[in-house]
Amino acid sequence: GGNGCKSFHREMNMPLMGPDGGDGGDGGHVYLQCHAPMSNTLKQFNAQTHYAAGNGLVGEGSSRKGKDGKDLILKVPPGTVVWVRERWVPGCENKSSWQVPFEKMLIRDEDISERRLIGELTQHGQLLRVCRGGKGGKGNESFKTHTNNAPFFFTKGQTGIGRWIDLELKIISDIGIIGVPNAGKSSLLNAVTDHKPKIAAYPFSTTRPNLGHWQKDVHGGLTLVDVPGLIEGASDGRGMGIRFLRHIERCQSLMHVISGDSEDPIGDYETIQNE
Repeated sequence: GGNGCKSFHREMNMPLMGPDGGDGGDGGHVYLQCHAPMSNTLKQFNAQTHYAAGNGLVGEGSSRKGKDGKDLILKVPPGTVVWVRERWVPGCENKSSWQVPFEKMLIRDEDISERRLIGELTQHGQLLRVCRGGKGGKGNESFKTHTNNAPFFFTKGQTGIGRWIDLELKIISDIGIIGVPNAGKSSLLNAVTDHKPKIAAYPFSTTRPNLGHWQKDVHGGLTLVDVPGLIEGASDGRGMGIRFLRHIERCQSLMHVISGDSEDPIGDYETIQNE
């Protein structure tokens, strides 16, 4: 926030007019806004790590309040989950090797607490404030009383909240396509939607979720997501693990694809259900 102002009113032939220092403007807030037309990715945040809203301006004489800082609104796709890390402490400074062990020289910050869920953005237009701006300081006019008609003091603006947040995307779709690797999930998505995923004759050709849209008519259609294949032991970290399964949490229906060329189709089905 902006600082308050210390000022006294002056007019010709009219001394002792009293204080007229205005308050400082409030600092801007940082919001996340759900924006449906965006692509289902958070890659726009890879290039830039730090974001800040505008600062409030200082107050002025003649009882003029400082201008509030401009809010910062960051657009995210539907399905974004927001986590916050509240407690971060400075790590070791980059001192000479004789003072700090070499493996600790590059440490800047250390996370000493678990992250906390603060909200999810699922509907277009939803807003979530993740950082609050600081309040503006008070001008000396705010401290005028019957016993102190000419205060000479003011207050400084408060510092806004700064924090680290983690963004996690859970894709929202109507149908989630699951199955073992190389079962034909990407081929099905390619056949019924306008999306053209990578298709190959070897397992794990899909390394990230693919999203496609089947257009029924002008009134809408269905959204399908192809999740990378699972194998036995995926819950223990084998293959690509289960980190992509968060994308099917919001699916209204699941479509289990089983290859007709599989040597054990029933076993493939049971494997996925167990994982």
